[in-house]
Amino acid sequence: EKGLAADLIADALGEVREAFPEAEALRRLIHLKMKNGPLAGLEDRALQKMIRSLWGKGFSTGRIFEILKRMKEEEESDDSSRK
Repeated sequence: EKGLAADLIADALGEVREAFPEAEALRRLIHLKMKNGPLAGLEDRALQKMIRSLWGKGFSTGRIFEILKRMKEEEESDDSSRK
């Protein structure tokens, strides 16, 4: 039989996710795609493109929207605290 055993794959993925949680990976990818710019300045078309790209990498749409919402709230919180 070719390939890796399913339990070996599951163990390896579990170890990676402990060391580097999915939410953190998603945040980092979003920051890279945003080039560290604000989410508020992103046009709808660019946002849709980014969401499709992240979904294509295997992230669930629910998780993507959850992280985007949190990041936007954090931006708004930071903006209001600066004023």
